[in-house]
Amino acid sequence: MVTSICERMKNTLAIALFSTLLTVVLCDDLTVENCHCNEGYEPKKKEDGTIECVGINVYTTEPCNTVNPPPCKCSGDVNSIVIDEKGTWCRSSAKEGNGTELWPCENKEDWIAYKTKTTNASS
Repeated sequence: MVTSICERMKNTLAIALFSTLLTVVLCDDLTVENCHCNEGYEPKKKEDGTIECVGINVYTTEPCNTVNPPPCKCSGDVNSIVIDEKGTWCRSSAKEGNGTELWPCENKEDWIAYKTKTTNASS
């Protein structure tokens, strides 16, 4: 008797899990209309039914609704842009060998807006 009850419960749970997964797959609300792409990309539905952003003049793809970071704007004698775990920085190497100087991107408002968008998109 106990075995049959346990088997029924296992079967019921298996059916519930399968139904949930099927619902998620069939009821995915991502459509070409609500797939937002970055500049230079357009939404396309692939043969397998998935939707992604396809490059118009480049042979690359990216997921729908991604937010690209803004360019880092720097003034002065800048040699490169550095990206590390703390952020994105303007970099200048001293000409007389006095080391390097790093400072934050000067378009701070753009970066605040970007961080707000990516934080809201992931929550």
